[in-house]
Amino acid sequence: MYQTVALLLIGLVGGGFAGLLLGRRGSRGRRSSSAESVRQMLDLVRRAHGCELACLVDRRGGSITAASDPSPSPEVVESVLAAAKQSMVERRMNTSRDAGTTVSIGDGSLGAAVSSSDMGDAVVEAAATDLRNLITGLRLQRPSAPAMAVQASISTERQAFAGSVEGMAVALAEAARGLCKRPTVVVVRDVRSKAAKVVAVSQGVDRRLVGVHVLTDSAVGRACFGATPVEGRTRVELFGHRGDTRRRHDLQGVAFPLRDGQIGVGALVVLGPIKHLNASARHNLEELAAEGGPKISSAMAIRSSDLRVGIDQLTGLANRRMLGELMGSVGNTTCSLVLVQIDQLEKVSQTYGRKAGEAAIKHVVRILLNALRDEDEAGRVGESQFALWLPDAPGDGGITVAERVRIATETTPWDWVGTEAKLTLSVGIASCPDPVEKVSQLYEAADGALSVAKEKGNTVEVYGAEVDQE
Repeated sequence: MYQTVALLLIGLVGGGFAGLLLGRRGSRGRRSSSAESVRQMLDLVRRAHGCELACLVDRRGGSITAASDPSPSPEVVESVLAAAKQSMVERRMNTSRDAGTTVSIGDGSLGAAVSSSDMGDAVVEAAATDLRNLITGLRLQRPSAPAMAVQASISTERQAFAGSVEGMAVALAEAARGLCKRPTVVVVRDVRSKAAKVVAVSQGVDRRLVGVHVLTDSAVGRACFGATPVEGRTRVELFGHRGDTRRRHDLQGVAFPLRDGQIGVGALVVLGPIKHLNASARHNLEELAAEGGPKISSAMAIRSSDLRVGIDQLTGLANRRMLGELMGSVGNTTCSLVLVQIDQLEKVSQTYGRKAGEAAIKHVVRILLNALRDEDEAGRVGESQFALWLPDAPGDGGITVAERVRIATETTPWDWVGTEAKLTLSVGIASCPDPVEKVSQLYEAADGALSVAKEKGNTVEVYGAEVDQE
């Protein structure tokens, strides 16, 4: 019975039933019908496993419940909803046996739970599988908005969709894991730079793999650009790098291309012994990849269009607006802001022309980027001024970066049409929480330090040393 229910849920959600739930913005009656359809699916899970209550929640606070008759007490309902929310935040399965048994599953945007007075271990596992299939199907069909949020405005849906690439990748990884019972990884590539990296992993995969870049000549790298699955029998073959050499067994797997028409957007990687992945499993995974590729591509396109508003067109760096949003997204933690001014840019433009000035800017940008960690961010905040945002970097770290870029710029010749010219930088630094208490005050403080540095030229000044009283 449990397997039948799981397959039925996959068929209902994956076969277009969830398209009615999540894929259309119709009339008020149609939205009500969508919510009712989700409730019916929850009730199917509830009844299949003999539970008194089933619920689905989203990160915006929406919820849908399906209960037995007579209904559980408000206290029980509140407790089960809380369990679903907790699993949603933790992105994991939880089981509670405090008062009866509650099983909950979550993926960061959706959470689901069922509760019963008595559930054995086998029923717990079967119920968890059905809840996971339900969430995965809903996310794959419409990652831009959970089922309960169908009444949200178009702008709200678009914002959610723009940030859903990772969420969709997680749902795709879990759907693949459900199909083949193996750990999976989703890799997405940047269409312009061709750089590919891991954006999501399923349960059973070390989350430290997220963010790891994949080499283009590896099996996964080739799958990102190809049209057929590519096998890798070692970690080096699969991803292009050795990774953690302490593992007892080398990693192997098959990379299934994620494509949007003729364009490769990434790869769905199934880990484990290649010889045990039979033809039927491969066929199912290829179909899943064919469905997931266009959805991830669409999410990436919308995100890209939104990001362009915050990107400097000449350098590709964040502009002042985006940098401010990045800085505002963290608390008053340890961090540093470095403001950089090209000393001679106006003279370069007057002497050699506007194109030369733009070339000088790009020359300095390359130096700045080479000095940063992956978690740092560079922005262009003025005609000849740049900002280096260094989260989790104390003042000493900011000074090190500042001196590095100043010396590199001074000692790296810049060539314009066969003529070498020397460029130098003036740099100002401010750090939080010492001496600047709030991140919101960092820019003003660093700008004060930069003003002192510009008067001297080709130097680094630190806010709080001598500039805070000036």
